Amino acid sequence: MHTALNNLQDARDTARQEGFNGLEAQALLCEAMITPATSEADRAAIIRCLQDCIAIATRSEAKPLLLKAETLLSTMLANPENAESLLQDGVRRAD
Repeated sequence: MHTALNNLQDARDTARQEGFNGLEAQALLCEAMITPATSEADRAAIIRCLQDCIAIATRSEAKPLLLKAETLLSTMLANPENAESLLQDGVRRAD
């Protein structure tokens, strides 16, 4: 997991340096989706990634990416105690 996060962060940084907004936003979304929400610090990092993704997707008019990030963010904020049970597509696991 740690290696995957490092790779995504490197891809995000490279995309930012090269001006590839869509790739940067996608890397932020993927980073948020694979970061485990096991602590408040992790939750805060996920929320920051999603907020940054939303900002970039809004500027770039990348509506599918924007909608996915907004959905994940609103689900996390609505259910903070169960945030770790979110699947990558934003759908809850059956209890």
